[in-house]
Amino acid sequence: DQRAPGDFRHSLLWDGITFERRAAERRTSFHLGPLLGVEAQPQEQRIALGNGLIGLKRAPGERAWRLFFGQFAKKSRSPNP
Repeated sequence: DQRAPGDFRHSLLWDGITFERRAAERRTSFHLGPLLGVEAQPQEQRIALGNGLIGLKRAPGERAWRLFFGQFAKKSRSPNP
């Protein structure tokens, strides 16, 4: 699915595996179902297991990754036309 140049979303196996890039927001995300989520944007980088049950994140300007528990985030989806 490509809504604009540089903005696209690919999905496989009924949204079981998704990859999305939004150039205007400088954001990318990859999800392997609820098992693994990797998101990168200017404000933060995040790797989550179990849809946010446990994971690592890094804020801008920080060198170290911080461990987190129970930070559940919704999958981003492009609005339907």
